[in-house]
Parts: sequence; C-alpha cells; structure tokens
Amino acid sequence: MGYSMLFNMPVASVIRERFATSFALLAGAWLLSGVLGVTLGFLAGRFLHRWPDKMICRISYLLSSLPTFWIAMLLLALFAVRWPVLPVCCAWDPGNNAGTALLSERLRHLVLPVCALSLLGMGQIALHTREKIASVMKSEFIRFARAQGDKGCRCYVTRCYVMRLPQRSAYSLLLWAN
Repeated sequence: MGYSMLFNMPVASVIRERFATSFALLAGAWLLSGVLGVTLGFLAGRFLHRWPDKMICRISYLLSSLPTFWIAMLLLALFAVRWPVLPVCCAWDPGNNAGTALLSERLRHLVLPVCALSLLGMGQIALHTREKIASVMKSEFIRFARAQGDKGCRCYVTRCYVMRLPQRSAYSLLLWAN
C-alpha cells in the first residue's frame, strides 16, 4: 500500500490502528440516524398536516440540504468552543494512545462526529418514513379498522400494520443513507 510520510510507518499499519475508531463512528452515526429518523418520520406521518408534522418536515428539509461539514463546524463552534463541554479533535486526549485511552474518553470524543453525520441521514430517513406512514394511513385496511370503531385495536393496528409496512423501505434507505 505504501509508506506514510506523515506517520512514518506503512499505510496498512495506520489503517489497521484507526479502523476500530472509524467503525465505531460509522456504527454510531448509522444507528442514531436510523432510530431518530424512523421515530420522527413515524410521528410526522401519524400527525399529518398538523404542527408536529410541519415542524419535523421543516427540520428534516433543513438538515437534508445542509452540507455535513457545515453541520460539523456549527456543532464544533457551539459545543467545543462556545460551551467547552466536548473535545475539539482527535479520537482520545493528547498524551494518550490507542492502548491507554479509556472507553469513556473515546466515547466523549465520538459524540460530535456521530451527531454531525447522523443529522444528515436522519432528515432523509424521517421524510421517507413520513411519506410511507402517510400512504399506509390512507389505505383501505386502516380505513376498515377505523370504521369498526374498536378503540382497543388502535394500538394493535398501529404496531402490526402501520409500522411494519414502511419498515422495510426505511431500513433499505438507512443502508444507503450514510
């Protein structure tokens, strides 16, 4: 693969050392964007054309249109510079290396990058899930369940039909979102 002049070691060794941190960043962002996106999309679809839907849609459109680096710079400016509650850079504190860094220290350093990456995917997943939930809520079998008037069945209908049908497409979007 070559030799890194910056780290003064083979590139394969540099990649091997940093793979775990990169994978943790990827997994955290993927999980957070999936959970938040599906949850917010479900809420927006259930309250279609009301204030929760409008607020979630506006936030999702805004997050989908902003570049990731801009979101990351804004988060850094707020949470690392203005209110110094999170670290500015690196995967662990200066003076430590991969072997001596504590798990809590590593997680604290991953918070801002995970949030920046997950906010981008969250907007797209929320909008997609909202659209699928809205189309399922207009379908014949939901209308039939409402016409029967069984109030106790409402939670069952929501869990078994309204959430299950859009899940497959939301998860496939989640695979390609990040």
